[in-house]
Amino acid sequence: MSIISTPCIKVCRLVGGKCEGCGRTFNQIQNWLSYSENKRKRIMEKLNGQRPILTVNERDENYS
Repeated sequence: MSIISTPCIKVCRLVGGKCEGCGRTFNQIQNWLSYSENKRKRIMEKLNGQRPILTVNERDENYS
C-alpha cells in the first residue's frame, strides 16, 4: 500500500468553488485519488502559496 500525498487539513467547506481548508477545487478533491503522485505534488506546490495558514483558534472561530 502506498502513501497518498494530500493537502487536506480536515477543515472541509467549499467557499467560492474552493475548499476553505486545503484550497483545492471541487474537481481536484473529487479526482484526487485518480491523479498520479507527481500531479498531486504539483497541485500541492501551487496551493502552498495561495492559501492562508490558519491557527487552531482561527479555524475554530470559523465554525462557532
